[in-house]
Amino acid sequence: MTDLRLGRRHTMRLRARVAVISVTLMAGFLSLSAATGLGVTAAGAATANVYQTGLAGATRMKATPSGQGFFVLSPNGSVRGYGDATALGDAHLPHPAVAIAVTRSGHGYWVFDANGCAAAFGDATPFAQSVCGEHLNGPVLDAATTPSGKGYWLVANDGGLFTFGDAVFAGSMGGKRLNAPVVGMAPAASGGGYWEVAADGGVFNFATPFLGSTGATPLNKPVVGMVASGGGYMMVGTDGGIFNFGNPYFGSLGDNPPPSPVVATAPSFDSSGRANGYWMLDGSGAVYGFGAAWLPAGAVPVGTPPPPPPSGGGSGLCGAPANPYGFNYCGRGGLIYSPPTDICNYFACIGNFWNGTGYMVECADGMVSMSGGRQGACSYHEGELQPVYSGP
Repeated sequence: MTDLRLGRRHTMRLRARVAVISVTLMAGFLSLSAATGLGVTAAGAATANVYQTGLAGATRMKATPSGQGFFVLSPNGSVRGYGDATALGDAHLPHPAVAIAVTRSGHGYWVFDANGCAAAFGDATPFAQSVCGEHLNGPVLDAATTPSGKGYWLVANDGGLFTFGDAVFAGSMGGKRLNAPVVGMAPAASGGGYWEVAADGGVFNFATPFLGSTGATPLNKPVVGMVASGGGYMMVGTDGGIFNFGNPYFGSLGDNPPPSPVVATAPSFDSSGRANGYWMLDGSGAVYGFGAAWLPAGAVPVGTPPPPPPSGGGSGLCGAPANPYGFNYCGRGGLIYSPPTDICNYFACIGNFWNGTGYMVECADGMVSMSGGRQGACSYHEGELQPVYSGP
């Protein structure tokens, strides 16, 4: 395990910032031609198929190496597989699960919580080194497997990066000033470098070429994740806007966002390994497929994304969704500092819900956060609206 908050960080950040300036016009051209969530409509932007997994509150998805299936992870550690993805077990970790990484064979995976604690399944190698229990400057929120499948990277929201197995250290944004928190990473195909992405779409490259970013472009909604695909990387916003750099564009939800914010994306490949589409996962558990991305037989074409499974405002909960705990917006009960691990099955949680260190609040866009009472709560979700109360 290596803490990448050291080393050549200063040099790498300078390269990333200079590169952002040099491609501002290019990024603008891409957004205009591809309707990547900047409020511009593209041909085929709504040609998605949708499949309801029923996993409300799911937070991450990862494609299999073949690109013919995907895993979906829920905060309680449960893993579900679709297509050629086979779920091999659920993780029981000290904290809610936030990330998953898949082995090269597709017959194994690691599940991680916000403190970097890991559970290995199938042919995933358990590593003796760990950051579990260590004090971190920021919570872990994403993971990626090396090309060999014999190691992985973990990235935290402060940009700090940790390596395990044969994952190579090339630098990180840990300890550096950021305009927005880091929300994901993607490894280069060579395995010797990677990119980090922040919520404002700023991209930082380490030992691999910079291909573009939206760091200097106002976005309708924040970026929530990044994956490697094709010859580059792809980012997705909470409104379903897609930002492609070195990867084919197959459409987006940016012009017609789903009712529940998008939380993750994953690439799809054909039998030759060429990118042929991608999936998006939203907070209600709906999976949207673009291009030739495989979906179960129950998937249907959509023009306007369907609403999430009905939860309705619970009776006497003052607009809060129905839930078995009596959580409400009425002011009854106390503030909630430790919600049950399945709470995101009932409320629409923001992507980094379990990383919050405050109390539970509703954001102005209808999602809930655990950053109540903290500066910047719901800052990427239109601000804080009201606390959630414990009832009864």
